[in-house]
Amino acid sequence: MFKSTEEYDSAIYNALVYIRDNNSYPKTTDELDQTDLGDVMNLCNMRGYIDGIDVHKNIAGHYMCTGTPRLTYSGLNFIEQFNQ
Repeated sequence: MFKSTEEYDSAIYNALVYIRDNNSYPKTTDELDQTDLGDVMNLCNMRGYIDGIDVHKNIAGHYMCTGTPRLTYSGLNFIEQFNQ
């Protein structure tokens, strides 16, 4: 669970950079578990940072992502602004 918007934004940034560089979904890490990654992917999709995917939350509260993620102009802009 994220404890601040700064931590959330950092996770979004890392996910977007991963998608940009690998054309695939980010992996879970010690810092980002499956639930948090689902939250990040859902938020990226809702904010228009990525395209080409569908995000669904199942009855157990787990996110399911299908499709091939692609960065949008807004996603690239988020990356550029994050580095400033």
